[in-house]
Amino acid sequence: MGTVLQNENQKDAARKAYTQATTLDTRFLPPYLSLASMAYQTGNWTEVLNLTGHILDLDPLNRAAVTSYVLDLDPLNYADAYFYNAVANYKLNKIEDAEKSGLKAEHLDLRTHFRRCISY
Repeated sequence: MGTVLQNENQKDAARKAYTQATTLDTRFLPPYLSLASMAYQTGNWTEVLNLTGHILDLDPLNRAAVTSYVLDLDPLNYADAYFYNAVANYKLNKIEDAEKSGLKAEHLDLRTHFRRCISY
């Protein structure tokens, strides 16, 4: 519901729907990423850190410990969570944490590591 409302440019209603989803199941992570994105857009860096921190704490593959590439069929883009986390840390002058998250975002963003191969 939050995604539909956000696409309809009803940001307050979308935020309310995402927040309600987080109260129903704290382990369902997509609403947290959407809320983090909205907080990022408004520059609420503390909220971005709280939301992305929750996502990264519950990451089922523990990407903080992954050093190789993994085929992940989870639709949640953890690279985005690390990116938002990195920017928020930077804006809050937590440079070392920003660097760690930024490097992890770069490592996890497979879209920049592999070219799209299409054969006709």
